Amino acid sequence: MEKPSGELRSIRPAAIYDRKRASTACSVCRARKTKCDSERPVCGFCRASGGNCRYPEPDASKLDQGSLEILTRINQLEQTLKSHISQALNSKPNTSIRGAFLPISQLQDRSSGYHSTSPSMLPTLLESSGASEHVQYHHQIGQLDPVSQPFKIGSTTLPMDVPPSTEILSHASDMSLEAVLKWPIFLGLLPHLATELHTPTTEVLAKDGPIATVTEQDIDMALQNLRPGTLDHLVDNFLANNNIKNPVLDSDTLRTYVQEFNMSRPQWDGKTCLILLVCAISVISNSLEQELEPGVSKSDERLKMAEAYFQASQRRIGMLHHENSILAGQCTFLTGVYLCSTNQIISGWKAFVHASNQCLALLRSNGRLQPKESLFGKRDEQMDSHANIGSQDVASQRYVEESLYWGCLKSEIEVRFELCLPGSGLDRFDYPIVYPSPPVNYHQGGATTEDSAYSTMTPFVCSGHKDHHSIEIGWLYYLAEIATKRIRSNVWAESYTIPAVHTSWALQLDKRVTEFEWQIQEWYKALPEQVKFPIDPLIPTRSITRYILRHHMFDIQEDVRFPAIQALLGSSFSSQDLKQLSPVLTKLSREFLSTAVNRIRACSECFYHRHHGQWFGIRGLGRNALQILGMACKCRQDVGDDDGVELEKQFLPPGWNDAIHLALTYFEYWSNECADARRMGKVITELLRVYQTLAHY
Repeated sequence: MEKPSGELRSIRPAAIYDRKRASTACSVCRARKTKCDSERPVCGFCRASGGNCRYPEPDASKLDQGSLEILTRINQLEQTLKSHISQALNSKPNTSIRGAFLPISQLQDRSSGYHSTSPSMLPTLLESSGASEHVQYHHQIGQLDPVSQPFKIGSTTLPMDVPPSTEILSHASDMSLEAVLKWPIFLGLLPHLATELHTPTTEVLAKDGPIATVTEQDIDMALQNLRPGTLDHLVDNFLANNNIKNPVLDSDTLRTYVQEFNMSRPQWDGKTCLILLVCAISVISNSLEQELEPGVSKSDERLKMAEAYFQASQRRIGMLHHENSILAGQCTFLTGVYLCSTNQIISGWKAFVHASNQCLALLRSNGRLQPKESLFGKRDEQMDSHANIGSQDVASQRYVEESLYWGCLKSEIEVRFELCLPGSGLDRFDYPIVYPSPPVNYHQGGATTEDSAYSTMTPFVCSGHKDHHSIEIGWLYYLAEIATKRIRSNVWAESYTIPAVHTSWALQLDKRVTEFEWQIQEWYKALPEQVKFPIDPLIPTRSITRYILRHHMFDIQEDVRFPAIQALLGSSFSSQDLKQLSPVLTKLSREFLSTAVNRIRACSECFYHRHHGQWFGIRGLGRNALQILGMACKCRQDVGDDDGVELEKQFLPPGWNDAIHLALTYFEYWSNECADARRMGKVITELLRVYQTLAHY
């Protein structure tokens, strides 16, 4: 891990306090003057009678000094946010919202604009994580993460800062690779590739199957060779390189399952299914730095062994399909992770949707999910219920449930965004909690670091715990990633809102870009050093968590500027029109293309690394390469050489040509496994040839 740059941070010694909760009767039992069993969140009497079970708030004066300091700093951050929101709202034009989405191709002919609500997610939540053992953690988070003003789609009023609806996802899919391939400029330049440009992604991916073929003997041998030492190594590798990205498993629980497995050997049960899935994923997983060169991620021996474990797990997963349990959701989710890691995307989509349905059934039956239409006034009640967790066993279950929920939701949305396929219905419910709870039993105080703007409080995992490093990094990364997902969801939602009459669309878009850039900057400032990445795309992150977070930043920066590049390439704009383009739209388009080039450069660190997000990387780089080359060709069409060169300098950043060749390297490496990589390699190669002809190379 990179050492934090800048000044040395002072670390407060971890103070250990007895945090056991004294038995306290709920308000109902206290009023009845009867004995309360103090079960959390609902006591036995209230559960039976339907009473409104509530427990008194803890006395803040009894908190340790470190926690009190954290809460004080959260309050300071809240005041800063309120001040910014007030300034932003006061500066906004008073515009009304109409429902229908205006196609970007009409933006040149019709006046339009964008409306931005106040930031609905404060990135600096990451700083307050050290207070997570206390009730105030979630109350303060709730204050810092308000539900934004609702907006209208047709006759329906929807709140902001909720999971993206089917309508919003469908609209956002206009930014997907499949939609970009259908832009008229590409069919005009590549008429002979009409099939590649217009074939739906689901049809393209239908050609992809298992990357290895295994026999019954292979499966039997894999199970026989799964000795305690081998299994422990695979579990260690999984926790270090996989669970940190989606911490849906509690490491202590997993190791307990492993101990049982070592004593009883493979059984036909859910626990064995989970262990075999962990082994399958672990076999094909390395750290980012172990796969900087080609070949390691393509090892036939490893791929065959992984497929044997996976096939053995799938023979046991059937019994879990109808179970309403965390274990069932975990196994189905990890099935999706393995399938996407091996480029079986359609099968992965089915697994993620099924996992989301299992998560939906589990949380809904526990009263943990609320429909969006009943959102208003409910979030505080959800906070209270979450805060009244009693035993550590209940807290541990909540931690796993919430992590599983976020893993299922974000994975399903990522795949649906690209495939334009339906989902589980999990998006029709509000977030069960603003952010997932931290893992229990690992915390022994907090570490404090100082920087120029903020004091960063991060959970300090007991150094004596076997998995202390992966637990801490995993949870910090998860919070940071969820924050980016929520910001991006709000970008999509706000792209759906159009002021009724506006004469300066580009200026309104620029204002919206500025607001979301502020959110990204605040999010970046709040990142703990353990997951903070270098902004310069040429500086490697040397960590898969930092790598992914950097690319989520690129996602938001691109999406918020997407209307600008779509207006130029997805419409009838000519090369002559580019000369008279407004300075604001020119600036936004160039910023978009600069981000696209930066993403490709930054992605080179991960070209040969196998992980379950590599297909999304192929899609993202394919989209970027199309947009860069599309603009390069647009600059050269129907103009003289000198004018073409000047337009290129105006819109395209330096080094864009090198970035295109980098992307082709990526497509070539994965082309034998992924049909999308083969398609994009062919399309980009042909488009580059067309550009070279236009530019007289």
